[in-house]
Amino acid sequence: MNDEIRRLFPLTGFESESLYGIAVAKIFLQPNASVPTAIAQVTSVSQAVLKQLPTDITPPLVLSYSATNVPVLSVGLSGGKQRTVEVDLDYKVLQGYGLTPFDVVNTINAQNLTLPSGTQKIGLFEYQVGVNASPNTIEKLNAIPIKTLPNGTTVYIRDVTHIRNGSTPQTNVVRFNGKRAVMLVVQKSGNASTLDIVHGIKDKIPSLKQTLPPPLNITTLSDQSIFVTGAIEGLVREK
Repeated sequence: MNDEIRRLFPLTGFESESLYGIAVAKIFLQPNASVPTAIAQVTSVSQAVLKQLPTDITPPLVLSYSATNVPVLSVGLSGGKQRTVEVDLDYKVLQGYGLTPFDVVNTINAQNLTLPSGTQKIGLFEYQVGVNASPNTIEKLNAIPIKTLPNGTTVYIRDVTHIRNGSTPQTNVVRFNGKRAVMLVVQKSGNASTLDIVHGIKDKIPSLKQTLPPPLNITTLSDQSIFVTGAIEGLVREK
């Protein structure tokens, strides 16, 4: 993909960085290059290489970034950890049953689904009907069968794994007033008004809090609208 991008248009630089679960490619254009054209070409190349990437991968996200794309608002979210159900594999037991980690992954994916199943007409209305086949307890998840052996023995998830209620592994740390938090950065695009964006987000925060768990707190960490407002007031006074 990198060679294809270099072939399409002249660059002043190209950087690629691989992180945990994500890869970031930075493309630096010549001063006279057309940014919209470059974005369109990079997007086209990104879609073309999807077939070469692992299955079920998220399509590449193409963003335009410049010195003017400074975050206009930073919001801190603090509270409990994000709950996840973690499946720890016992590789020795897997090998003993002649199984691989892919067998466990495929089994859970195939039997942990919420799918549409058609419609149901009731009176004057026709409703969409969905089938929820997602286990709602650890015990039910453990009871999913993986494979039946030649001797008639059925291997279940609980036989080769340890499932536990956990949380997403911590890969970075954000602290606000000495406490762990999550920082959400808001950036504006194009000629959008910083004041309109910041005020619009602040107006939405009270209604968002009503949809979140009580322990989750939302606090403004940085606000560029303060400096914009100060600059405007300074210009008014000078006039």
